[in-house]
Amino acid sequence: MLRFSTVLAASLLALPALADDPAPALKHRVGDRTDRVKAGGGDDDTEAAVKAGLLWLARHQANDGSWRASKFSAECLDADCTGEGLDEFDTGETGLALLAFVGAGIGPDFAETWNDPSTNRNVKPGEVVKRGAVWLEKKQNQDGSFGPRNVSKVMYNHAVATAAMCELYGLTKDAGWKASAIAGVDFLLAARNPEGAWRYSPKCGDNDTSVTSWCVHALHAAVAGGLEVDEEGVKGALAWVKRVTDQEYGRVGYTAKGTGKVIIMGKNEDWEHHETLTAAGMLARLYAGAKPGSRTLDNAAKLLVCDLPIKEVPAKVDSYYWYYGTQALWECHGPETKYWKAWNKTMKTAVAGSQKSGKGCDAGSWDPAVDRWGCDGGRIFSTVMGVLTLEVYYRWPEGGHGEEEK
Repeated sequence: MLRFSTVLAASLLALPALADDPAPALKHRVGDRTDRVKAGGGDDDTEAAVKAGLLWLARHQANDGSWRASKFSAECLDADCTGEGLDEFDTGETGLALLAFVGAGIGPDFAETWNDPSTNRNVKPGEVVKRGAVWLEKKQNQDGSFGPRNVSKVMYNHAVATAAMCELYGLTKDAGWKASAIAGVDFLLAARNPEGAWRYSPKCGDNDTSVTSWCVHALHAAVAGGLEVDEEGVKGALAWVKRVTDQEYGRVGYTAKGTGKVIIMGKNEDWEHHETLTAAGMLARLYAGAKPGSRTLDNAAKLLVCDLPIKEVPAKVDSYYWYYGTQALWECHGPETKYWKAWNKTMKTAVAGSQKSGKGCDAGSWDPAVDRWGCDGGRIFSTVMGVLTLEVYYRWPEGGHGEEEK
């Protein structure tokens, strides 16, 4: 069985988590969080943006506990919250919303009550998480898969939902979530293409870096939470990423080496291309145990810092790229390097600076109309990407773990 990172494995073995006590790899989300925000380059503004985003998500949770990609506006107080996503992503978007809360150290037993300035009502984030997790668990099929199987992108939904369940279990160590997390991981591994990785459907014969990166995220979350993962799945994912990586420049392709801009015709072809898949490939390598030091990873980091987040140019706004670039550079080099400092400075301005403010219903959200992938995910997706990006300072330990790639 694989423990993704040698240091992570050592911490898991040395500090076995007690009941209701986070797994060691997730302890960064609670306790010394304020210090970690400061050390990583965050500030009061980034933390305020995270809380505002979580309040928007809480405000738009459906009564059944889900987050509905196209019907979230049914929960709105006014007409401010436009930007529908696709119905087929309800399972995945519920998983994403849970990741945003759990990423901030909020589990079902979170005791705080928050006041929502847009409604002047009290919100119990712990109850929000519990309702969402219960809904997600009910959407798990007998074979362990999450969500409907008759949609076009089954594995996006499943991978995100599995990651959410694994992180929830790792944060709470509540055995009630463990069976669901294990079943999700088992299906994920069974759905992998033989000697390959993943794409939209189980064992479909095609691989792509975006879906594969979410699958690796789920496996990383499982290991971080103290679950065991068959190493063959990770080996296949790592082999895929290496296969589509230009070793000289560090650039990672989508479905093959050298594949370029990914677009949805009629929806987002006017947005500029970014190295999103390069960042996703870096993160998959690092989650699989690679340590910064290889020329490939270093060159990939250089590509990212040559294309820093900018909100002032509409065609450059891409929350998916900002999320992956942030996670990859944090994991790859950590907060003390020139790469991180350059990225973090502009990332904070771009992400926190583009969040909706005021006291309207849309306060705390991010507008999908100006986001490259908002056409698919809608306002829930754009908002979760913003929150997860700004949680980087405490979601996972910073880079430097694992073994150096050769």
